[in-house]
Amino acid sequence: MKKLVLPILASLVLAGCAGGITKSEPVEQGKNLSKICIQEKKTGLNFTSKELVQFFNNSLAKKNIQAEAFTGQLPAHCKHYLAYSFKGKRELIVNGRVRLIEVAADQTKTTLGDVGYKYRGDEKEIAQQIGLQGQIDKIVGQLFQNY
Repeated sequence: MKKLVLPILASLVLAGCAGGITKSEPVEQGKNLSKICIQEKKTGLNFTSKELVQFFNNSLAKKNIQAEAFTGQLPAHCKHYLAYSFKGKRELIVNGRVRLIEVAADQTKTTLGDVGYKYRGDEKEIAQQIGLQGQIDKIVGQLFQNY
């Protein structure tokens, strides 16, 4: 019994220190996601909403997904859109969440995928090396890992 306690405690401590992806519900393969919409919105980061959308565009292009930015109301032709919220430390995401949402003809919204991110532990050093684009690449890669 004593032999089990130490490894269990060690794994709990290490899990508490781990950073990066904290929640991962990737989008299931099979949806036609050749184009999605992204709402431009302000965050606490030192980047404009247009710059953030461009970071997403760069990441999505690696998955062969095109993105279209919009402000205000969701355009009628957008059946899928990315919703994001970031709290940051000027140049980096400290806490974030990105969801892919599907909008049905009756305007019912369904979350298809959801990824959470935290900047802590080893992730701090990694994030400083890869920058904001690298953080968004990691989040988008996790969200669309099946694509």
